Amino acid sequence: MSPTTNKQTLESVSRPVAHGKPKPAGTVAFVGAGPGDPGLLTVRAVQLLAEADVVVVDYLTRDLVLAHCGPEVEVVDGALGEDGQPLAHATRAKLVTSAAKAGKRVVRVLDGDPVLYGGVSEEAAACAKARIPFEIVPGISSVTAVPAYAGIPLTTAKARELRVVNVSESEIDWPSLGAGDATLVLLGAVGSIDEVVRQLIAAGRKPGTPVAVTRAAMRPRSTFAVSNFSSSERFAKRQR
Repeated sequence: MSPTTNKQTLESVSRPVAHGKPKPAGTVAFVGAGPGDPGLLTVRAVQLLAEADVVVVDYLTRDLVLAHCGPEVEVVDGALGEDGQPLAHATRAKLVTSAAKAGKRVVRVLDGDPVLYGGVSEEAAACAKARIPFEIVPGISSVTAVPAYAGIPLTTAKARELRVVNVSESEIDWPSLGAGDATLVLLGAVGSIDEVVRQLIAAGRKPGTPVAVTRAAMRPRSTFAVSNFSSSERFAKRQR
């Protein structure tokens, strides 16, 4: 073997093998979409949506957020599966983490604020377990936005206590809600307002307690009415 040939052979052995560029790390942003008014989407939310490769969105805010996405964005339904049934938290978490593991910039959009009845804790925990970088972008919750738009203060100089309850839950502590004079924000109560009022009066609330009810708040078909507990039966019929 000639010296030249031997040199070429050694060079070919020692030359590093090219394996291609490392896969870029994906990221996840959990973004609050606000209560439904396009003007209440945050600046940070708009920025992230414009940069997103994948957007996992709930049906209530789909049109609102897609107006800020790029033309090539992949849109994934985070509310319902292919069978039309609501997705479990674990399934949604898998959608988010799988896209991020593929190197995508994922924006998971949640109605209102992500940390208030948004279910973000389970999905964020899945990202942490998979060592996927994530951030949580607050949104304006309907809990505060709807009363504000209606001109209803949730607290005053004399009324400092506020309680938020989802009345669609199976177990409600009515005696606790009826005691005292804290302002109550009751989510999911429109369809059962008459029963809710009966429970609160039985627990100690006064029949003259004022009540405001809104349906589809801050959307084109929203309705709003003000009454009091003593007119609950007629009031309930008007809201159905």
